[in-house]
Amino acid sequence: MAEEKIKVFVVDAVEVWRKILAKHINDSTDMEVVAEINSAQGAILMLEETKPDVVLLGASFNDRVHVNSIIENLRKIDAEVKIILCLDTLTKSEISQSLDHGINDFISKPYQKLTVQRSIRDCISGHTSK
Repeated sequence: MAEEKIKVFVVDAVEVWRKILAKHINDSTDMEVVAEINSAQGAILMLEETKPDVVLLGASFNDRVHVNSIIENLRKIDAEVKIILCLDTLTKSEISQSLDHGINDFISKPYQKLTVQRSIRDCISGHTSK
């Protein structure tokens, strides 16, 4: 019997970053992208439908929803989903606040394939690299 793949939901306002992340994930044999979206509100609405193991969550959105609010709403829907914050310009204070709100790990741009894949695997196994 084939082992089930890790299901990943990619949420980022910028299409090019979503595509890069999706490619890095889909290049692996043990994980797959189950959905991509550019909206924080859309991610919250789609979480139950997609039932991912891991959400890769961009840190800023055009709909001006603060990332910690998104994290809290995702946790209300699925307390067990692993959340990896995808960073570009957050400060140490903002990262610390996000960690307090329940992210499991974070990665930063430009995304490196092995870093993305390792972070996802570490979250699933219960180990984070940060």
